[in-house]
Amino acid sequence: MGKLKVDIRFGYKNPFLSVCLLGDNPNDRWDKVHNWVHHHLYCAALQTMRKKGAEVGKNPRIERQSPILSSYHGYGNWHGLEFQSEIHMSSFILEFYQNVTPSENRNGGYYDFDKYKKFPYLIRLRLKVAINSLIAALTPLCDATVTFTDLPEKAEERIMKEYRESCHKRQNISSLADAQSALSDYDLSQNNNDRDNKKIVCGDLKYFYSYDGYLHRGIVYHNLNNMWWVVENDTTLRNIASFYLFDRTDEPIRKVLSADKKLEKLKEERSRQIKAENFLRCDRIQKVINRMASQLG
Repeated sequence: MGKLKVDIRFGYKNPFLSVCLLGDNPNDRWDKVHNWVHHHLYCAALQTMRKKGAEVGKNPRIERQSPILSSYHGYGNWHGLEFQSEIHMSSFILEFYQNVTPSENRNGGYYDFDKYKKFPYLIRLRLKVAINSLIAALTPLCDATVTFTDLPEKAEERIMKEYRESCHKRQNISSLADAQSALSDYDLSQNNNDRDNKKIVCGDLKYFYSYDGYLHRGIVYHNLNNMWWVVENDTTLRNIASFYLFDRTDEPIRKVLSADKKLEKLKEERSRQIKAENFLRCDRIQKVINRMASQLG
């Protein structure tokens, strides 16, 4: 039997390394004793991390919640660089994260977005050493193609990457100028009406309110269905539904909430803080609610 054909993918934005078997025949995923044929690659990856000094073992959360699945999951920690591993019938993955820098998510750094930006300098170095070492250890054991999957930093480059890989767009688009002209007669049906029922055209300047309540603007390009890419600046790209886009007339810079809406949001925040057992915060929120309720009378 020849070497396994696999696709090794890795990225740094939300750091991971995955190995996926190539081929459509499910019978090729088992060896003569009915083990997964890529299991030895998974063991080699974990052993590589052990050699680097990582403590590798079972995933405590899976062991506690679903012990029957524990043999398919792992956890490791290399001086602050943590990872969780998981093996499936045709693939396995190692996902890296840290809990040295405070997490935005109360459940820990594994659930953060843009994990790499929060990595301290030394943990960033360990991550790069870990991924390079894993690739170096795995490639001699299989017939591998190695792919770097992070999206480009530039907003326009990210749109062009999406266009090139999409089966919904014309394949001869090589720039945003091409996209603007090629999609001018694209059949968008009801997907190009903005908030005020005006027709959206690729290359238009449109406004929208973001989750922070502030007014944002950018140049729009069609994505899929009623979703539109909005290029705010060189690096900021949003994906906004058509019914949130509009041409500005006298809209305020910040959306003004009614008193009833403010009360509703305060009560929602109070409920979240109660669940988090942050009672001092609850007390302050309750005082604001009482003051607003008395003003509304």
